[in-house]
Amino acid sequence: MRSSRTLYEDDGASNAYLRGEFAKTHLSLEDVGGAATLRLSPREGSFAGMPARRWTVRLHLPGGVGVQRVELDGKPVKFSLV
Repeated sequence: MRSSRTLYEDDGASNAYLRGEFAKTHLSLEDVGGAATLRLSPREGSFAGMPARRWTVRLHLPGGVGVQRVELDGKPVKFSLV
């Protein structure tokens, strides 16, 4: 299974997007052999008042499926199960 989306962001208040003031982030999810990989590409573009990027990712997995590891830029990161 493979799915991809693009997150579009702008200031939400003006027509500045018409002048190219917006940002996009590409996201993809791939499941190969029961191992899911979520990829978030670097944000492209910018706009006035753009907030710093921080991600909180919540995965809603089917029963019996667990998380074995989480990596960011190929390096393991701490995670918690809620």
